[in-house]
Amino acid sequence: MLLHSSPRVSRTQSDDVSWQLKEIQAFLKVQQVELQELRQEVKQQQQQASNSDTILPTICNQIDVANVSLKKHVDVALAAQAELNAHRFEKFKAEEQRAEKAKQDRFTAAISSVVSSKLSSQLDKSVTAEVKTNVLPGLIRVFEPFKQQLQVDLSQKLGATDFVLKENIRKMIQSKATVDAIGQAAGSALQATVQQAYLDSFHRTVIPAFDRACQNLFGQMNAIFQRGTREYTQQLESYCQKQHKIQQEAKDPVVAELHSQVEAFQKSAERLSSQLLTDLQGHVDKQVTATMETMQESITSTITAAVKHELEIALKDQKAFIGESFVSALRSGAATPVPQIQSPIDITQQKAHIRHLLQQGQLNVAFQQALSAANLTLVIYVCECVQPASIYEQTPFPLQQPVLLSLIQQLSADLSTNTQLKHKYLEMAISNLDLDNQVTQEHVPTVVGSLRKKLQAYLESHPHGPLTQNMKMLLLAGNSCLYAPPH
Repeated sequence: MLLHSSPRVSRTQSDDVSWQLKEIQAFLKVQQVELQELRQEVKQQQQQASNSDTILPTICNQIDVANVSLKKHVDVALAAQAELNAHRFEKFKAEEQRAEKAKQDRFTAAISSVVSSKLSSQLDKSVTAEVKTNVLPGLIRVFEPFKQQLQVDLSQKLGATDFVLKENIRKMIQSKATVDAIGQAAGSALQATVQQAYLDSFHRTVIPAFDRACQNLFGQMNAIFQRGTREYTQQLESYCQKQHKIQQEAKDPVVAELHSQVEAFQKSAERLSSQLLTDLQGHVDKQVTATMETMQESITSTITAAVKHELEIALKDQKAFIGESFVSALRSGAATPVPQIQSPIDITQQKAHIRHLLQQGQLNVAFQQALSAANLTLVIYVCECVQPASIYEQTPFPLQQPVLLSLIQQLSADLSTNTQLKHKYLEMAISNLDLDNQVTQEHVPTVVGSLRKKLQAYLESHPHGPLTQNMKMLLLAGNSCLYAPPH
């Protein structure tokens, strides 16, 4: 663009200069024409007034003044135009020089790049060929003796060094301190790895196997206990039937004898009057009734005492087993003590047993029975049978800490059903946890932590439910219980 634009500019300026020169030439021509006309007029006036000497000097003076003025104007115009033309010529010359210099610079750069590329490639080839043909063979001939001498020296020194190293290594291996240091270093290096390997093996193999074995053991113990309870109940029923049959058989001869006596009395009383017969029959009836009542009370008290004694023994064993099951279940973190499938007959029997315990006022045993059955239906059943207010009113508090922990764990497993009932019992259980109890301190982080997760999930799924505010209050109570410092 620069190469094409600068000639165009210079050409335009030269045209302007030539045009101005033409104007000046035209102006000069006009002035020359006017001068010639003035001269002709002067000549005519001189010819006309050749006789008058006074007019001629005046006219000559005027002509001289006009010539002087005209020369001054012409000189000033020519000087200004010459100065302008010189300035434009210098500017045009400077632009021409810059364009020429730029052109020469580009030409020089192109020539230098071409020359350097061609010369460098040719120079590299020639230098490489020269080094290969002349320099390298000379260097090889010069350094060959040094190479042989260096190899000899290195072989000698390496042989001596090898011997010394072998001797030092043999002495070091035979040294007891070195062996002990190597053993200690290997032991310290492998200790962490071996411990980690044992821990990984323990967590991956031993703990799962022990967990499965404990679950199987608890399942078998539960099945054996239920089967033993059923067998004991059957044996107790058969024993009661046998005792009732024995008492019935012992009662029949007495009744027969009494009937025979009554018949004898009736035969002897036939001779008496109707009044005596009526009195005697009434007396005999009273005696028979009293005898029957006495025998019935004796049999009932005997059977009641036997049944009560057997039930107390069975309930003590069951209470101990349920307590151990609660502790094991809480330590294992399971939602229910032992998962198992129960038949409707077993559930009905357990409900009847739980109802009987509640009627006797044994709330802790009833809740233990329901919680150890691994059936949330039984837990809901016993919660529906007992109002939390009635438990609050009892002093001391009837439910033990393992029962409260297991109740929290099982009721919080599913908060989508029976939510109001579960909220009441969870609130009661949280408010009655004894944080100074060792079992409670051990299992509160797991149980209450699981409750917090379930409550947060419920609040996320029911942000505007009717029990949302109550669940938030329960979550705050769980947090205070979880982060409360021990007394």
